[in-house]
Amino acid sequence: MRCLALGKVLREQKAQLTFIMREPPASVRAVIENQGFGVRLMAESYPASVGLEGYESWLRAPWDLDARETCSILSQEGKVDWLIVDHYGIDYKWEESVRPLAGKTLVIDDLARRAHSCDLLLNQNLVANGDERYSPLVPDGCRLLVGPQFALLRPEFRAARESLRRTFDNVANLLVFLGGADPDSITERVLRVIESIRGDELLVTVVLGAANPRRNTIESLYGSRDGYRVVVQTENIARLMAEADASIGAGGTSTWERCCLGLPSMAFAIAENQLEVMQEVAKIGACLYVGPHQQISDEKIALDIGILISNSCLRKSMSEISLRLVDGLGCDRVSKEMLKESVRVRRAREDDAQEVFYWRNAEETRRQSRDPSPLVIEKHLEWFRLSLTDKKRVLLIGEIEGRPIGVLRYDILEHIATVSVYLDPTQYGHGYGTALLKEGERWLRSFRPEVSLLRAEILAANVASRRAFIKSGFLERGTLFEKQMHTLVSPACNLTERKHDEAY
Repeated sequence: MRCLALGKVLREQKAQLTFIMREPPASVRAVIENQGFGVRLMAESYPASVGLEGYESWLRAPWDLDARETCSILSQEGKVDWLIVDHYGIDYKWEESVRPLAGKTLVIDDLARRAHSCDLLLNQNLVANGDERYSPLVPDGCRLLVGPQFALLRPEFRAARESLRRTFDNVANLLVFLGGADPDSITERVLRVIESIRGDELLVTVVLGAANPRRNTIESLYGSRDGYRVVVQTENIARLMAEADASIGAGGTSTWERCCLGLPSMAFAIAENQLEVMQEVAKIGACLYVGPHQQISDEKIALDIGILISNSCLRKSMSEISLRLVDGLGCDRVSKEMLKESVRVRRAREDDAQEVFYWRNAEETRRQSRDPSPLVIEKHLEWFRLSLTDKKRVLLIGEIEGRPIGVLRYDILEHIATVSVYLDPTQYGHGYGTALLKEGERWLRSFRPEVSLLRAEILAANVASRRAFIKSGFLERGTLFEKQMHTLVSPACNLTERKHDEAY
């Protein structure tokens, strides 16, 4: 459903989307198609998938066969600007096989355990040291979007938040929603516990998915019982959450839905990938975390329900923290990252020399250089011509939609490249310096793979450049900045020192 939420926002920006799926439940396919999105179906499960283990078995096909099928579908779709991958069984091997068929790749990942080959990675969960954990798992230049501020929620949650009127005097309406499928029948167990402690004034709103295996039993037991309301396959979960005073729920996306609406909650981890996330959410006080549902007794559940219902100060605190954590604008933030103008680099040509001269000779640029004196055009043109044929020097021009915006220079000695960068002065303040550095690194990995260490020397007063290099992953040591180039498949090389090149 999170891809559907993101798809709606992208469609508002005139994007066309198609979902590629293998054997989706009929109800899921119907929801996607009813929202006006196309669906392309892959083949049925392969017999060879029977021996697969762990998350890879969720593909219901060996990864290489799945990748080939995906490539076949993509090749029929024409030009694909973005491929969005949201699957626990896919890693960099699959992604590298498919990436040539798409302009860029966004990977949605919840685990921070698998290596990925992508341009943009999203983890909407609360993850301790998220950027550090992903750094060895993604290529240099991959942009990371980590944290609940990027939670992919449907627009109705933001709308419900804007009209929210929540009080904490008492709990008159307790929402019970433990996922659409609930294969372990946690809902029925929780309802039995609630029945043993429920007061006469408490309304229990129970939300079930159509696929809940105990749906008929729960409806027959509680559907017509006083003090209970059973809702099946609702499209108004945001409204139900806004109306409730407290909730009993599960981890996953519904955590961020509750947070967006400031709904005080008691929550279970119902899947392995929810354990760490729920612990982090509880650590900051955004929910009352019960634990993994298999390990919790009915007595513990009853005790925590009692705490949730009776402690108004706790509910108020959880609500305030939750509202600060998630504002419902995650889809907008992700779509902007996907659709914003992208910097690309190419080899410099002789006809770039004049424009580069104006950039380099601009007063703003010279002020931040080691030698601030004006350049002489004749010497510059000669230097530029020689640099284009120098095998130890690389000049790259950064462009946006074919419009030059800056230049990158690498002076390469063995595995060390000394970097300098400057922009068209009219392009300052847009973050293009960072983007240009990252695209340059991508180019080096493809065309100068021997480079394993990047270096730059930046004047202390050049705050903008220092900030750009730090955001690109360089480590600051006084005026010297360094960054190790790493790959997904090989360890970093041993590093040696060389004197900084003081040339132009």
